[in-house]
Amino acid sequence: MATKQDTRTFTFAGTCADPSGTIKARFTTSVSRTERLTKQGFTDINLVELPERMTKLAAIAYLLETKPDGVDLDVLGVKEVAITEQNARANGESTGRKRGRPTKEKTDAELEAEKAIAAEKIAKKLLRETQREEKAREVAERKATREADRLTKVAEREATQAAKTKTPKNETIVTTVVKAAKASKAKKTAATE
Repeated sequence: MATKQDTRTFTFAGTCADPSGTIKARFTTSVSRTERLTKQGFTDINLVELPERMTKLAAIAYLLETKPDGVDLDVLGVKEVAITEQNARANGESTGRKRGRPTKEKTDAELEAEKAIAAEKIAKKLLRETQREEKAREVAERKATREADRLTKVAEREATQAAKTKTPKNETIVTTVVKAAKASKAKKTAATE
């Protein structure tokens, strides 16, 4: 989310303490803001009328220069830095300060450990894939073997029935069926090797 530069102008600026006691910089365009802050439980309200309408940054610079009584200049200094950084970000400039947690530089040993862990994960993934492929191959071989056994039994049954009838035409059929069964067994043997 890009931040926008604050271009609003104010006629009063200063500091006050919120109900929890934290002192903050305040900017307003009306003196009636003092009454609202008082009703909301704010204390030590020190708003100074500015000589002209000013942005927050210009108002802080004015207050730091004139040093009015009761205004917490340290809080204004902190607010000035914050506004300057916000404006720099809004203009696409680097403030030199990174947001979020500071990152710790990793040692060579930590980098090597991370690489080793990543390599181990890849090796495990490849092993699982290879094991899945082998299992699929074994299942396919078992199916082929069962089908060959089934066809052999069918052929033997037909050959036995044909042998019982013993007609010359059936003998040719029996011979053909037996040859087919033997060929099926040979294929099964070759597939398992």
